[in-house]
Amino acid sequence: DGKVAMWTIGGSGRLPGEIGRLLKAIGVGKARGERLPKDESWRENAVAIRQHLLPDDATITSERFDELIVVPDGPLWYLPFELLPLADAESALFADEIVVRYAATPGLALKPVAFPSASRAIGITAEQFFAPRDADLNALVVDSIVDVLNDPIRLPETLNTPSGLLTNQIGHLVVAAPRAPNTKNFLLTSVTPYDQTTPYGTLAAWMRFPIDVPRTVVLAGFRTPVGAGQMGNGQEIFNTLCALNTAGVRSVMLSRWAVGGESTAIALREFLQELPFTGMNQSWQRARMLLRKSELDPAAEPLLIQAEHKREGVTGNQPLFWAGYLISSPNLPSANTDSPNAN
Repeated sequence: DGKVAMWTIGGSGRLPGEIGRLLKAIGVGKARGERLPKDESWRENAVAIRQHLLPDDATITSERFDELIVVPDGPLWYLPFELLPLADAESALFADEIVVRYAATPGLALKPVAFPSASRAIGITAEQFFAPRDADLNALVVDSIVDVLNDPIRLPETLNTPSGLLTNQIGHLVVAAPRAPNTKNFLLTSVTPYDQTTPYGTLAAWMRFPIDVPRTVVLAGFRTPVGAGQMGNGQEIFNTLCALNTAGVRSVMLSRWAVGGESTAIALREFLQELPFTGMNQSWQRARMLLRKSELDPAAEPLLIQAEHKREGVTGNQPLFWAGYLISSPNLPSANTDSPNAN
């Protein structure tokens, strides 16, 4: 009805470099020196990208839109649109004003693949991700996350079932472990660390009929090339989202770069408490807000070098700790559309 606006983006070949500079400015993929920036000069990089991508009249505000759904392509998968300022470098960020979520295709953006799960049980598997140098401390952090959950199921301790065979006995699968996708064959990527030696733990195993899988998958330690300072083509994110959505997973959260440490633990504790009740979008907004207001111990953050461990005033507001998480989840349906028989 004449309500579609389209425009051409010139100089698209410059985008990978622009995105890479923004990520380096917030500390992503830096191989040398301190990771955390001394100031917020990264905002200038973010403004330049927003001006490159959006025309002057494409103003994104909460008054105009309830949410922004991004269907990226190529290196745009690595760009946290939440980091883009609404106007100049001093203005509020997209994350402060509007819900931002991502989708692998326009169809998946507009039509969810599944209804919310009736199960509120959370299955969680974790490796030495929160305190890589201290196994005992890592175990305590994992216990602190599990203790705040309703209906937690420890995998594989409580339920030693390959992820591809979990069906819907758990509603939400959480993987708190560094996981790199299989770039030679994405369907052979193992979803969890405990079942990586069985073919029933791969994305290919999830994509079977009949569709009967957890409705939420959280990959808190998903790794992409940008975490190592390289710019890929986004295929590892695209293929993972497509495979999980096609398998019947309704909502996916993954990290563009693995963080770990105290910051991830703070976010997951808050996020997972609310996830079964309010859905992924709302629960993550609340968790992200809490993380950004939290004071952090630099020595408890694996991404920071020893020279930064005595730095004072470090908080979760640093984009390095919160901007890398990508949410691909439809909003919860209204009461009259919550039934599979609804039109």
